[in-house]
Amino acid sequence: MSENTAQRRGRIINEKEVLEIIRLSRTTLYRLVKAGKFPQPTYVSENRKTWRDDEVYSWYETVDARNPNRRRGKGRRPRGTM
Repeated sequence: MSENTAQRRGRIINEKEVLEIIRLSRTTLYRLVKAGKFPQPTYVSENRKTWRDDEVYSWYETVDARNPNRRRGKGRRPRGTM
């Protein structure tokens, strides 16, 4: 972790910044939140959510995303097969 990243811990960040850190789609982010696998956001207003960056970084460091042996989704079926 860089020195700059260590200094930024404890900030309140918005959805856009969360997505830049975790590199997942918005839909996947909310699926993880709903499943309880990602930190819950704090609602600043009805349509504005924020997260603590230390919680996001903590989740990111513990997730098994870089393990090449983890199972992947099946993806789409090839065309013409049903």
